[in-house]
This record gives sequence, C-alpha cells and structure tokens, in this order.
Amino acid sequence: MNYCSIIRNYCVKAKPKLSRSGRSKNFSAKKAVDLTEDISRESHTFDQIIGQRAAQARKTVVIQVGSRKSAGDVHRLLSTFGDISEFYHYKTPNDNFILAEMADRGTASEILKSAVYTQEVSVVPVRSRFLWLKSNGSLNHEEVPNRPIPIQSFEPPDSQSLTEALLSCNDVSSQMELFYGKTKLTELEIRLRFLVCDQVESAFKGIFPNGRVVPFGSSVNGCGRSGTDLDMVFECYNNVTKVKEGTSGRLIFHAKTAIANNRPLSKHHMEIMADILKGFLPGPSQIRRILNARVPIIKFLHEYTNVECDLSSLNMTGFYMSELLYLYGEVDSRFRPLIFTVRHWAKEVLLTSDHPGQQITNFSLTLLVIYFLQTRALPILPTLGSLIKGSATEDVRSTEGIDCTFVRDLRRIEKSENPAALQDLLVDFFNFLSTFPFDERGISIITGKPIVKKEKCAILIQNPLERDLNVTKNVDMVNLRKLVNEAQSAKKSLSNLGRNDKTFWGLLSFKSSNVKVLRNRTPVCVENKEEIKTKKIETEIRELDPVVKSALEKMKSRAKLSTQTIKTSDRKRTVVWKY
Repeated sequence: MNYCSIIRNYCVKAKPKLSRSGRSKNFSAKKAVDLTEDISRESHTFDQIIGQRAAQARKTVVIQVGSRKSAGDVHRLLSTFGDISEFYHYKTPNDNFILAEMADRGTASEILKSAVYTQEVSVVPVRSRFLWLKSNGSLNHEEVPNRPIPIQSFEPPDSQSLTEALLSCNDVSSQMELFYGKTKLTELEIRLRFLVCDQVESAFKGIFPNGRVVPFGSSVNGCGRSGTDLDMVFECYNNVTKVKEGTSGRLIFHAKTAIANNRPLSKHHMEIMADILKGFLPGPSQIRRILNARVPIIKFLHEYTNVECDLSSLNMTGFYMSELLYLYGEVDSRFRPLIFTVRHWAKEVLLTSDHPGQQITNFSLTLLVIYFLQTRALPILPTLGSLIKGSATEDVRSTEGIDCTFVRDLRRIEKSENPAALQDLLVDFFNFLSTFPFDERGISIITGKPIVKKEKCAILIQNPLERDLNVTKNVDMVNLRKLVNEAQSAKKSLSNLGRNDKTFWGLLSFKSSNVKVLRNRTPVCVENKEEIKTKKIETEIRELDPVVKSALEKMKSRAKLSTQTIKTSDRKRTVVWKY
C-alpha cells in the first residue's frame, strides 16, 4: 500500500484557551485529539458516498399532499407495495410533500408503474419520482402507527433560538461547533438534492444511457449551509469507451464525432438541455440560460423541492474540487466548523455577496482557511502536493486535460497531532489575514507556501486544479483593504473577549459597524437614549472603516449635513437618520 507521509514529527506548545470571561484555561491535549476521533479508518471514499446517495434516490418517491394530515394515508398506501425505510414530511412555500424511501429499488419501481396521469387536463406524459396524491374523499386522517414523522423545512434556523443557543455556550469553540451543527445541510435537504439529480439524469438517459448527473459544490463537499443552491454536472461520457467483461469489443456504435473543447457545440447542447427541462420535465421552472460564461450553465428553480439549481455539462473539475474539500473535512473535524464560522463572519461584515462582483467569494475564503491550516508550525491539513505525491493508480482522475489526481483513501492520510482549539485557530486565522503580504505574495494550497505574484491583482489565490487561474481575479484593492481591516477588527473583538459587550460575544460580535450607508442617508444605531449628541455621532463616524469614512466625509461636505435628527424606535434600539 502506498502511504502518504504528511505530518512531520515535531511538537508545538498549545496556546492557552480563552473562556468567555477572558481568563486563560489550560487546554487539554486529549480533548483536542477527540475533535478528530470521529474519522473512521474504514471511511468510504467520496465516489462511494455519491454512489450510495444516488442509489438511495432511486429507491425514493416524493408525493405532494394537501397537508401533513395526509401522511397516514400515504404511509398505508405505500406499505401495500413493500416496506418503508424512511418517511419525511416537508413544506415548500406553497405545498406539502411526503418523501418516502422504500426498502429496495424494485418496490419504488412498482409504485411508479402503478401511478397514472390525470384525465382532467392534457399533460406531457413524463415519468418521474415526483407524484401527487388524489383525494379519496375520506376525512379520516390517521397518523402513522407507532412512527413519528420527522418534520423538516427549508427555512434557516430561527434567528432567536440560534442566538440563545450561542449565548448559552461556554466559549467560542463551543459556539463554532454549535453553529456548524445547527446551520449545515440537513439529511432531508441532501436527499432532495440527489432526487433532483436523479430526475434530470433520467430525462437524458434515453439518449445517453451511460450518462450521469452528479452534484458538486456545497451540496456534497461538507461545507454547505442549509438552503444552499444545488450545483450539478451532466457527464455524458462516463465509461463510454470501457469494454464490458465477457465481450470482444468488436461491435462499435455509430455516433457523431465530438470535438474536445468545442465551445459552440457545447452551448448548442446546453440549449437543447434547457429546452427539455422547460418543455417536458415537471418541477423545473424559471429556466435561465447563462451560456456565455466560462462554464456555461442552466439555472432553474425546482418547485417540488424549492431548491435553486445550476446545471453544467462535461467539465468535472468542480466535482473533483468538491471531493478534495470533502477529503479535507474528513481529515480533521475542526476544518468544517472553522469554514462555517469564517463564512458567517464574512457575510456579517459584508465581505461576501450573493451576486457576482468585486468581493471575495466563499470558495476563495475556503482556500485561505486550507492554506492557513497547512502552514501551522504543526500542520493540521496536508498540502495538495503531498496528496498528489502519495496517490496510487486507483486515484488517477482527469477531465478535459486537467489532472485531478490525489489521494482518495483516508487510511493513507495521517491525522494531525496539533491540539489547537477552534477559538485559537480562529484568532490566528484573523491574524494571518491581517498580516499576510498580499501585495507581494500569493496563496497556493498545492505547496502550502507563498508564491510570487506574476500578475497585477489585489489578491492571488491559485486554483488548485486549474492552476493557471486566479480564483480571486475579481477582487479589487478596496475589498482587499476591507478584508484586512475587518480581520483586524475581528481579531481585536475575540482577543478582548469578556471586557466589552457582555451580551453579544463571540460569533454574535461579528458586525462591520453600527453605521451603514443607504443612498444619501447615514443611519446610526445607538442604545435607547432620549438625547443623542452630535459629538457622539461624529465619533462613531471617525471609527468607521477608512473606505466608508471617506465616502461619508464626501457626502457630508457636499450635502452640508445639518444637526437635525429623526428618531424611530425598533425594539431595544433607536435608529437615528442624520441628514
């Protein structure tokens, strides 16, 4: 067996852990090691997990019902076909659904064979795993006997309950673990995403019998928050040249010639796929074609799962990148809580955006976290270069000429002996962001070392698989300065834990500022006070981020702001608009 020796044998002194009160505590080395004890040496590979989830989807049916009260009726009906393994009720904004996983694929197939098409209106007779239950006129809605029905929803965790849970934690490390557990994708959401992939795959199976649709990105890499979009890729060339065992391989299919990297042809195929989704498949709606992007995609909303979807074709680099991120999450259990916390911080301080622009992306932040963990005195994550060096024959992957080979068997990757607590890692990460020489050096998780910047850009982060690409090419100097400034502020906030606000601490302290610019007005949020002095407002403006401060000063000089204020109450705070 080809083992990958990654962790060097030397020791580092663990930092003292800060409690909420700000007092140091001696960190237990045994407790730190426990953070990674959930890694099983018999863990399945990423491909195996994807295959198991796909098989799970093929045993599942989703039935639209009038309300949760119909769950008992559905359970009794499906039980006549065979055993039910899992049973869920969920809601979309407009409808109720039951998701049922049967004990085997044959039972699910029998259920689909028994379904009919409505005779009330003319429909396109397409078969899928999404059905609806016709009322039999009975008002007897009995609950499923001896079986509670798990209720899941697509709404994010209730803000108030999440805040209360975070406040009840003893330290920031506990907050980070709780936040990860409360906001990650639920089991039901994962199942629904694989069902959507199965439905789209089935639509193209007739013409591409070897094709498959697989999810990638945050839906499968272990870093996805509840409600995240579904990225999927249609791979129609999967195992098409492989000769089946027991055959001579002399009989060859007639087929059209496919030219590699033929962009016009690829766009044409995507157009046809979009037409199929729009014209024939139940569920996909609001079809949008974005075919001039570097990677052409089809965007749509799946109405029966309430999931926003992006479908691409052929290029599997996103899938293999998801596999790498999943692998890192399995190597060390601190990785995902740290990623969730950093992304939460970036969203709260307005570093990231839901729309493309000049701001840093979650993917770029993830690579920064990986690099940071690779460069500790006692590394927590291995470099991609070492994973490539330790790869075996079964690890070889490539797509469109891009080498995606790296170790895929967790048993060949040594666990880190670095005992650092999550809170210490978070503080150190903010320190890393605020001190790294972004103007002179770039980031590479391949080597785990700074690289020379050969292009003019604010930040250089090398794409781990498509190595000629800079994933932060879009980020400008303004957003780089804001990244550094917010990191310094977050580090200060966590370092002063227990000496400032005793109500909102730890993850709840991540706020860019109480002052935000809206059009030509400057809102200032302060505590409940009847008298608000102009001097205090001016002080708050001076403490702003330099970029925002400059913008406010220009607005003030042009508009000659008066001292008149308008007060509106909002719960415990008073919002003051100063013109």
